Order: sequence, then C-alpha cells, then structure tokens
Amino acid sequence: MVEQEEALRKQVAGFALGVLRFVKGLRRDVASDSIIRHIAGSAGSLSANYRAACSARSLPEFISKLGIALEDAGELEHWFWMAAQLRLGNSQKLAALDAEAKQLRAKLAESVRAAGNSQHEPGTRRSER
Repeated sequence: MVEQEEALRKQVAGFALGVLRFVKGLRRDVASDSIIRHIAGSAGSLSANYRAACSARSLPEFISKLGIALEDAGELEHWFWMAAQLRLGNSQKLAALDAEAKQLRAKLAESVRAAGNSQHEPGTRRSER
C-alpha cells in the first residue's frame, strides 16, 4: 500500500505543478484573475492535503485529509469548467488537465471508501492500510 501512496503522491504533485505551469501562461484580466487564483489554490491544496494524508498519524486523520484532497479535486473540475467557458488558455491542455483531475478524484474517492471500510474492521491500524 505504501508504494501506491507514493505513486499517487508523485502523480498528484506532478499534476499540481502542471496546473501551475498552465495558469502561469494564461491571459490576465479581472475575470480570469479570480479563476486563475482558484485553480492555482485548489491544485496546491490538493497536493498538500494528499501529502498530509500520507503522513497522517491515525486512520481518522488519514481519511480526513484524503476527504479534503477529494474536495480540492472536485473544485478543480469546477474551475476548469469556468476557465473553458471563458476560453482561457489552450482548450486541449485544459481538457487534459480536467480529465486528470477527474481521474485523481476517482482514485481519491476510492481511497476514502477503502480507508473508511478498513476503519470498521477490528484490529486495523494506520500501518496496516
């Protein structure tokens, strides 16, 4: 399980960096500034909260941090939709980032579900995830 956490941590961090590189090149105006800040903030938060989940001291803390990362991925989908409506940036790159956000959200949702199920199994400890 630790290998899966590390692989996903690297994917999430790489995704966040890709998002930041994408927004760095977007045109700046009053409307786009708000969306850009939300996208950048959600991407950074997703990465930070998944990283925090991986170093959680307990299963409930792990589930909580995963849940926050899951919410961040969902927020990114919304902000990517808004960016697409305003035609911000390269539409193909935006679509690829949105697809990856959806993929990460699905992986995180599965992790939250699996961790929640293991929380109710007798004798399950954080190290047994």
